[in-house]
Amino acid sequence: MNFYKILAACVIAVLSSLVIFYYSGIARSEKIAITHDGVINYHGKINRKNFEKLKRVYEKAKVKPTLLAITSAGGSLMVGIDMGEWLVLNKLSVKVEKYCLSACATFIFPAGKEKYLGAQALLLWHGGAHQANLFEQFANSLAGSHVDRDHEANAVMTKSKSPTPNATCEFSLFASLTPEQTKTRHKEIETCITHMKHREIHFYNTLGIDLNLPTYGQAEDCRRIHGKQSKGFYYSIPDMEKMGIKNIHLAEGTWQPQLNQLFSELKAFIAKPALLGACSNP
Repeated sequence: MNFYKILAACVIAVLSSLVIFYYSGIARSEKIAITHDGVINYHGKINRKNFEKLKRVYEKAKVKPTLLAITSAGGSLMVGIDMGEWLVLNKLSVKVEKYCLSACATFIFPAGKEKYLGAQALLLWHGGAHQANLFEQFANSLAGSHVDRDHEANAVMTKSKSPTPNATCEFSLFASLTPEQTKTRHKEIETCITHMKHREIHFYNTLGIDLNLPTYGQAEDCRRIHGKQSKGFYYSIPDMEKMGIKNIHLAEGTWQPQLNQLFSELKAFIAKPALLGACSNP
């Protein structure tokens, strides 16, 4: 099976950096609409259906929006990259009033021409295509044995514009496969993760952003201090700027994410942009 056929069989499971959080403080309703001239409101998951709706709403607008006001608990890594590239192409700015988690923080917020944060807006990262245990989590999820059910454990179908624009990807659960079929799936997962890594590298290099943005908080000292209880980490504004996320504006002149009702519920912590001592360094 050649590379493109393998990639066509590849699934983008919603894992780790693709987590969809389900907590009491996160609304389940979804809405994508222009609220007034210049602003398009996006409230919901980062998935193919919502992204396609976002593009339709944008294209139909007589006055093209220049600002995306987003509230999202995250979603698909691949869709997040596609959506981030679309934002850059259309020169949209991004505003977060409530929360922007997972794929939203990883790809949507950094893509904004200008970035606006509400006084208690929560940005939360927790991994990406380059995290150390992605293959294990990917395989465990498809085997039906993943113990953390905060993510969408089912494999989903998605599209990727590169290198096979119309490729759809789907896996069966490993539990229903023979050992030989499972071995084949493992190879396909490896190919899929390699593809995701290439997309992530290209995205961050284009924007001039530190490739380790989604993973600094997964450093060993962070795991030792915060364990598995935390669902993600955030950075100070100076550190975000240091990593290449520029043009950040405080909508109300202050930013205190620790006052967000989700902060303690998700056991968020602050990380430093350093592979060693990301949590223990002052």
